[in-house]
Amino acid sequence: MPELPEVETVRRDLERHLEGAWIAGVRVLRPDVVVGATPPALERAIVGARFRRFARRGKYLLLELEEPAAGAAGGTALAAGRGAAGAAVGGASEVNAGVPGTPEPAGRGQPAGPARPATPRPPRCRWLVIHLRMTGRLTLARCGEPLLPHTHLILDVAGAAPWDQLRFSDPRRFGRVYLLSKSPFSRRAVSGRARDTADRETELRHREDALPEGLRTLGPEPLSRRFTAAELARRLAGRRAPVKSLLLDQRAVAGVGNIYADEALFRARIHPARPAGELSPAEVARLVRALRRVLREAVAAGGTTFSDYRDGLGREGRFARRLAAYGRQGEPCLRCGTPIATLRLGGRTAHFCPRCQPVRTGGDHGQT
Repeated sequence: MPELPEVETVRRDLERHLEGAWIAGVRVLRPDVVVGATPPALERAIVGARFRRFARRGKYLLLELEEPAAGAAGGTALAAGRGAAGAAVGGASEVNAGVPGTPEPAGRGQPAGPARPATPRPPRCRWLVIHLRMTGRLTLARCGEPLLPHTHLILDVAGAAPWDQLRFSDPRRFGRVYLLSKSPFSRRAVSGRARDTADRETELRHREDALPEGLRTLGPEPLSRRFTAAELARRLAGRRAPVKSLLLDQRAVAGVGNIYADEALFRARIHPARPAGELSPAEVARLVRALRRVLREAVAAGGTTFSDYRDGLGREGRFARRLAAYGRQGEPCLRCGTPIATLRLGGRTAHFCPRCQPVRTGGDHGQT
């Protein structure tokens, strides 16, 4: 499953190549992949919209789409060049209700006064929330390139040369695309630095009728300022579950999966089966440092590829060659030479060094 580094890599690819581009057409090849809209409704909602912002929260991608203003150069050119596919989004949207700056009609009995220029209405925005799950892929492509097997959704794009399409494929069909008519972000988060999603906590409104269940309950971003040793210690306090299981719990820490939990625990010299609440303050601090470092290194390497994962341009991640624990069962530990062992925790396989990561500790084992 793509984890935080893989999803962040795809986000950066899309931002680099699609920011400011327009959606010229939609083809839904498997309707049950889209949640919140039928294929015709999805087409009406997003064709003609401009890619405005690309964000990530945990393992979710969030794409903000802005309806072009009437008469805007980009929207007019798209409509002229693409015909009906480039028309402005039609229909009412809930995001307009109570929007500050929207002119209100004058009430009856009000004295006539000098005409005031109408306040421009903010453009409507919609969001596509994409969860890749186990084998989902988002790929930029040119028209005429063969489709990947199990391609379920194609967005035709304009203004993103050399790319003509954004394609969503998923062999196991667990991935989903959600259409939201309301912003999932709080006002404070929207006003922040949009490009800093890898290092900044993205705040989400807990709106029951708008957000996917998994997105509503996410814990802190491990690369955000909020993710401190004190915060992690608070979340682990009193917990008897294995520390690796807690790291995989998206309600405790967002975006961490099997690969990077194993790698962080190896670097921190903590056994994956240790009860989470038994970690000392020094161990928790070491784990936070290890997790942040391994995630940043993996993002810089474009993620980790074993089978399905590719970035937005179809390239494999390069972090697999730097793995010290995950997938190396039976191979010598890079620190002490002891064979890497495995065990099952809650249905998941954990990789660890029995010597460097003892079940019980006698004190601090050093820095990562």
